Amino acid sequence: MEEFNTLMSFVPNLESTSVLQLGVNQDLTQALVNNKVTKVVVVDSDRQKLNAVKSQSSANVQFLDQNMNQIILDDQKFDFVFFNSLLLNSTDEQFVQVIANALNNLTDGGYLFFRESCIGSSQSSRTPITLIDLVQAKEHEENGKKYGFDLVFAKPNRSFSTNEQNADKVSFLFKKIVLENHHGFKTLKEFMDHKQYSRNGVLRYEKIFGEGFVSTGGIDTTLEFLEVLDLKPNQKVLDVGCGIGGGNFLMADKYGVECLAMDLSSNMVGIAWERAQAHNNSKTQFEIGDICKQKFPDNYFDVIYSRDTILHIDDKEGLFAKFKKWLKPNGKIFISDYCCGPKPWSPEFETYVAGRGYDLRTPAEYGQIFVNLGYRNVKAMDRTDLFVRSLQNELKKMEQIKDEFIKEFSEEDFNYLVNGWKAKLQRTAAGHQRWGTFYCEK
Repeated sequence: MEEFNTLMSFVPNLESTSVLQLGVNQDLTQALVNNKVTKVVVVDSDRQKLNAVKSQSSANVQFLDQNMNQIILDDQKFDFVFFNSLLLNSTDEQFVQVIANALNNLTDGGYLFFRESCIGSSQSSRTPITLIDLVQAKEHEENGKKYGFDLVFAKPNRSFSTNEQNADKVSFLFKKIVLENHHGFKTLKEFMDHKQYSRNGVLRYEKIFGEGFVSTGGIDTTLEFLEVLDLKPNQKVLDVGCGIGGGNFLMADKYGVECLAMDLSSNMVGIAWERAQAHNNSKTQFEIGDICKQKFPDNYFDVIYSRDTILHIDDKEGLFAKFKKWLKPNGKIFISDYCCGPKPWSPEFETYVAGRGYDLRTPAEYGQIFVNLGYRNVKAMDRTDLFVRSLQNELKKMEQIKDEFIKEFSEEDFNYLVNGWKAKLQRTAAGHQRWGTFYCEK
């Protein structure tokens, strides 16, 4: 019961909403009632289970004896669909049918929440990435619009609970959205996972940046930047855009901090989850999620850290306002990020930025956001010189490991990276592409 109450704190406000619950689970039902929902409709084909809980339930809980793969609800729509450990013995086809029904039964902007065993589970062959792909593959036509699910988070049970019995479970929250075109993909997450940050693309980056790292300068810049933060044991750190986890394991091992590491890319976090098996004593937990859609308590984190990630986010002002709420008094922020020079830009740079979907600011403009939001001790630095040195060193490394790289990946992959690094150097030389670091305190 306590775990479900905790889980409810991660989802949007449930008060005065309607909920469709698939499968009898008295603890889940009670947690929903405790959150002041208007109505819960519980669907299960096991009549014995339904009868056993009916007498113990509140007046706003209704029960339907139906097969969950063939739910008939007429025109009823719900704000939330919940289920827990429902699909362990189902086929992919049955799982997808449940998802299709949920998409149809939800209101616009409604949420699907479920928890299933899928990390290191001997009972399930499905990984969290498999489940996410199955959910997001489903589409639904309604009123001339095409709807699908956008991932809000995939949160391992072990990141908030010490209950070993449920250690292999992951909680998923999806939002029903109108599907839009993100550079040929349905969502930003799909664009990132299938284009810029495919699994092969991530591992190519790691080969250049060093084991565990996928951002400029690898471990060298990470060590330099972490020194600025003066981290202390047991401090809580939020890493936004954590990549494959090298920096997080380093933070936890070197400084003893508790690190919540989040990235929108399933491929990135999937690799981090794999690597975490070798770091059993680490205080780092990894989640797949869109930072713009997360809920955290006020005054919760000591440090918020991000490396070359927020360039993907247009509403930096809104995000940094949330950071300020989540930080403890005197909490610190450190960010490195891609920036730009003043306009006008060259046509080539315009095409590059548009093709990647980046939102770039000059280092001064970026720093001014923190000033405008009332942060203290703001230090916005143009570190393009360090960026250029790192690119040059990484190009030298590519040439040194060329044969090894081509054997592990391909000559096409090698040429793609070399050309990409050279193009960055050309853009920085022209003054269009810049790289900044940003420090401030609440």
